[in-house]
Amino acid sequence: MLRFGPNDAEFEKRFAPGTLDNGKAVLVVGGSLWITGFDPTEAASEDDGTLREARPIDPALYSAIRFLEVRISGKQPIILETGSMLAPEQALTACNDDLLHAWGIDAKADKALSRRVIPASDPRDWMRSSDYPPRMRSLGYQGLVHFRLVVDDRGIPKSCHIQLSTRPKDFDDAVCQKIMARARFEPALDADGKPVVSYYTNSARFSIPAS
Repeated sequence: MLRFGPNDAEFEKRFAPGTLDNGKAVLVVGGSLWITGFDPTEAASEDDGTLREARPIDPALYSAIRFLEVRISGKQPIILETGSMLAPEQALTACNDDLLHAWGIDAKADKALSRRVIPASDPRDWMRSSDYPPRMRSLGYQGLVHFRLVVDDRGIPKSCHIQLSTRPKDFDDAVCQKIMARARFEPALDADGKPVVSYYTNSARFSIPAS
């Protein structure tokens, strides 16, 4: 369970332990971190692989945050005393705009899209059980991989980038290889309804059913 305090309600998210490239341990959380107004229907859609528009959040809500509470069953609760999250959120927004520029996407135009990219097929069909890396399966490794696709004006992925992963790299390679081959989209439309280059983010989970 996670909660941005002191004002927000708690919400439940799936996570997977992982390791960054620098060797530091992390918890990779799937889907959105809800600042306020947890919506079970929207949360369920994230697990289904459905991409929804990000809801605008009042800056005052970021300002009111003082801590992030993390509770894992059977573990001691963790309180991260973050203080106001307004400045970090503003910095993240500016960083995202810079990233869009680096991907060849006009950040201002992207904010004004009349339609974002829409998967032409169920994203859950992009990865199959046969795509599980054999070495990872034999070792009993499970993984959670957050990926980003740049999608051209025809709805075809141009590139795949791993944004965050529990590693090992075998999972990352499997995700990009298979999804680049199988994923197709209805392209994004600009303010005038013209197809344009945009991007799509989602995650792929590799899990071994309990016997």
